[in-house]
Amino acid sequence: MAVETPEFPIALRRFVYDHLLSRGLRHFAFVGWPAVEDGISLWESQRQKAFSETVKRAGFSSSVYRWPPRRADRGWGREQKLIARWLKALPKPAGIMASNDQRARHVLEAARVAAIAVPDDLAVIGVDNDETLCELSTPSISSVALDTDTIGYQGAGMLDRLMNGRRVPRRAVPVPPLGVIARRSTDMLAMADPTVVDAVRFMDANIGRPIRIADVLAVARLSRKTLEVRFRRVLGRTPHEELQRRRLERVKTLLQQTDWPLKQIARAAGFTYVEHLHLIFRREVGMTPAAFRALHGGR
Repeated sequence: MAVETPEFPIALRRFVYDHLLSRGLRHFAFVGWPAVEDGISLWESQRQKAFSETVKRAGFSSSVYRWPPRRADRGWGREQKLIARWLKALPKPAGIMASNDQRARHVLEAARVAAIAVPDDLAVIGVDNDETLCELSTPSISSVALDTDTIGYQGAGMLDRLMNGRRVPRRAVPVPPLGVIARRSTDMLAMADPTVVDAVRFMDANIGRPIRIADVLAVARLSRKTLEVRFRRVLGRTPHEELQRRRLERVKTLLQQTDWPLKQIARAAGFTYVEHLHLIFRREVGMTPAAFRALHGGR
């Protein structure tokens, strides 16, 4: 059986929903292509269902764009207007999951027709991490990067076994995605608490410096206890946990996209000592930075 990539629902919460939720979003929506039960585009309905269920379990609701039933409405010139009308009706700001990068591009184009700002009013994320498509879009598209090397390797291994008369698993082999590659389309903070927004922006602006929570408190001009209460209310995490989460995400991105030595990566993510990064990374991620880089295709 061909290898599938069931990143939804296996890693949906960790890679897509958490990415949108970390922006402070509380309204969500899904845009896909029509689901066809042919074993190829079946993933459309799987991704939509998993996304909606994940949002619902977290206590929020989501909207789903429905494929036009009339054939006359399916040409892009007509459908673009239908998506624009649907986007206008969504509560704002909203986080939109598109079933792939091409569909995310369609959302951006429809948003322009509807005069809706991305990412200020809509945060849009796709799947596949088609770098040419994502980088050349305006704004550039955040996307879930699939582990295509592992997919190809395991698929070739299955084909080899079949050609040699050996059995292969009857069920598709799960290959989790590598993670979210964040770009401009989700570069927003939709938090109701302006103090938390300012604090998070300060973290992002200084992620490459060894700042401490005392520095964040100085910006917020609040006591540690008060800021922790407000962070927990908005993000469900303390300021310390949020700063560490953002630093680790920076480390993961650099491990995947560069060949920098760990010492350079540590400095770029605000860690004073590479040993401290190694300890925190292994505790939080469950593997060493070197193992993460080897597993997720770092250069």
